[in-house]
Amino acid sequence: MKMVDSIVKWCNAVNPQSEKEDTIIRYGAELLIDNLLRVFIILLLGILLGKGYETAVILLVFCGIRSQAGGIHAKMSLGCGVSMTGVWLLSLLGGKTTGIPLWCILILYLVSVGITLTLVPQTVNREYYTEKMLRRKRYCTLLLLSYSCMAAYAKPEIRGFIMWAIVLEMGTVVLGWWENKRGD
Repeated sequence: MKMVDSIVKWCNAVNPQSEKEDTIIRYGAELLIDNLLRVFIILLLGILLGKGYETAVILLVFCGIRSQAGGIHAKMSLGCGVSMTGVWLLSLLGGKTTGIPLWCILILYLVSVGITLTLVPQTVNREYYTEKMLRRKRYCTLLLLSYSCMAAYAKPEIRGFIMWAIVLEMGTVVLGWWENKRGD
């Protein structure tokens, strides 16, 4: 990727790196570009469908919580893209077609808090996290869940989109835990 090469070259110009560090920077840049492209494509699809605002809400909630909580991962980039598109479509359809009463926000929030306190972060490299890092991931997840549920409470027109994104992300956390448990 030409863009990745440019990023590695720029990083070396700012602060010279070893070949091993270049490899790490290259991998990180590839992941960043891949994820940004995936989000951009889904956002563009949402705009083309006349659901740009709803798509932005779903992506903000899902990606924000996902960045802290983790969850099950696809083996390849294509699988990740298909899965993320599926989360977006389910959140979009569910948010549009299901009315979520206020009491459901509280129930879903409490279940999500329980999942967060017991399973977050759900990642393949969890053993490299210190206890302080694990607490920080849980704390950030709880903050994002709290803000999202408050927004769902305050904004009925986007309530379903927010809550479906939360439910689906918490589902990926549980599935990630299940997959890791089976692998042990």
